Formats: sequence, structure tokens, C-alpha cells
Amino acid sequence: MTLGRVSIAPTLLLVFMGADGGSIPRRDELVKSKVRAVKHDPSLLAALALYYCSLTKERLSAPIVADDLGKLYNREAIVKHLLDRRAGDATATDGIDEVKHIKSLKDVTTLELTKMSSDNVQDDGTEADNAHKPQFACPLTGRPLNGRHRFVYLRTCGHVMSLAGLRELVPSVGAGVGADGVVAAVAEGTRAECPVCTRAFDVETELIPLNPSQDELTGLVERMVARQAAEAAAKKKEKSASKKRKAEASGSAKTEATSSASKKAKTSSSSTAPSTVVDPAANINMSLPAIPSRSAVGAQQSAAIASLYKKKESTGTSDADKFFVQGTYSRT
Repeated sequence: MTLGRVSIAPTLLLVFMGADGGSIPRRDELVKSKVRAVKHDPSLLAALALYYCSLTKERLSAPIVADDLGKLYNREAIVKHLLDRRAGDATATDGIDEVKHIKSLKDVTTLELTKMSSDNVQDDGTEADNAHKPQFACPLTGRPLNGRHRFVYLRTCGHVMSLAGLRELVPSVGAGVGADGVVAAVAEGTRAECPVCTRAFDVETELIPLNPSQDELTGLVERMVARQAAEAAAKKKEKSASKKRKAEASGSAKTEATSSASKKAKTSSSSTAPSTVVDPAANINMSLPAIPSRSAVGAQQSAAIASLYKKKESTGTSDADKFFVQGTYSRT
């Protein structure tokens, strides 16, 4: 290579350019490949949703509650979150999007879960290993609550059971969960009884699937909003009816009070009316009642009394003997 009048060897040129083998780029530094999304095991995600609280991500422990979207929570975590939100705690923001639809404990249902039998529980020795083991099972079939089997719960009583076991004992329950999150029923508006406690429930509105898919979750949200709107309308109607009843009761009480006051006024007016005053001077010349004479009084006396005052013939007795039988009129 000639540079002006000076010739430079190719090897010397490489040394000047720094291509000495110390800074050789790799292919991944030069070629930009498309970043692939990390894929998680769906069965593992389903199991974790049934093992951990959806709010605090802590291990589920009784008492456990579920919302209308089929998500599980520790009841203590929900209570603490509601208290913090009522107190206006700005730091209580962990998982707030997960429970923004829960405004009170009326929006969740306390679950009645069945512990797995000791024969089916496998203890691996460490707490970390046992954290990924199912704790509960279906009371009807004994299937574990591990995400591999479809489980549902009843809003009326809170009992949790597998859908397959429920369908075997309750013929009105359909084949499975629809795309809108509604458990299929044999007929519209079908009511059935819980196989555990025999409490009645509606198949299409009070049977909630646990850990629903994304499509099912959308349908459950729409059903929850419709139910809350219906409950709010019913509450408003009941409140207006109660107010109307109170107004009617108050009106009747006011009418009774007015009637009683008018009666009292009439009574007081009659009692305060001027009465006839008798002049004492008019009684001066009144005739006195006839006073019977002494002889008439004696005629009215009995024979025994009259004998005490009758003068007896002289029998030769002394005055001292007659003293005790003398009457008032004959005593001297």
C-alpha cells in the first residue's frame, strides 16, 4: 500500500488500526434478535393461584374468603386492607387493583374448605417444599385442590367442591363452565341444593368457578356489576319504602295527638264552665225537718229496751234494789 511517497505493509496497517484480536465482537452484539416472551407452565400458575392469597401473595390459611371473580384471599388480609383504605393510609397500595371491587366484607364469601386426609398428604420435610402441596380436597370425591381439577364454590353457603363431583350428585348442573364464566344449567333459572349442607342455590348465579380463565373472568366481572347494580336498586327501593312507612306512621301519630288535644280542650272547657252558686241567705227560711217526740221514739223502741224504762208496780223492794234497773228517765 502506498500512502503518498511512503509504502506501508498490510500487516503494519492492521497493527495501527487495532485489529490485534483483543476486541472481536460477537454475533449477538451485532445482530439484534427478537425477544421471546417467557412462557410459564399453566398448571403451575393455576396451582399457585389456589395456594397463595391474591392480595398479599402469602400462603393461604383459614379463614379463607373468595370474591365473585373466583379469587382466593386470606380474610385477615382483606380486613386489614379495608381498614387501611378507610383510614386513608396512602402506603396501603400493594395489590390494590386486585381488590378495588371489594368495598366491604359483604363482597366476599367465607369458604368452607375440606382438609386433605392424612393418607393423601405428602410431607417433604421442609416448609419450602410443602408450600407447593395442596391443602384442601373435594368433600365429595376427594380430589385435591391443585389446579388440575375444576373447582367451584357456592355463594349461599361457601362450600367448595369439584365440578365433576357436584355434577354427579346434582343433575341440574350442566357439563361445565361457559366462556362467560357461568356454570351451565340444565334449565334456565334452575335451583338445586348443596350436597353438603342441603342449602338451596341458583345454578347460574350462585355457583362461582375458582381460578377462572381470562375469558371467564370477563364474564364474571359483567355478572358481578349487574348483581351489584340490582342490589343497589333493591336497597334504594327498600329505603324509600321505609321512609314512606315512617312518614305514614308519623302522620297517624300526629293525627292522634291532635284528636287527643281537642278532646282534652273540650274536657277542660266543660270543667271550667260557670256553675250555679247558691246564695246562703236563701237557706235561712228553710223549713226544718220534723223532729219526732219522745213518746214516738219510745214507741219505736224494742220490748227489751222499753222494759228498762217502764215503771213497775211497787213490790216492797227498796230503792237500792231498784237502782241497777232504773232507766235514765226514772232515776232520781
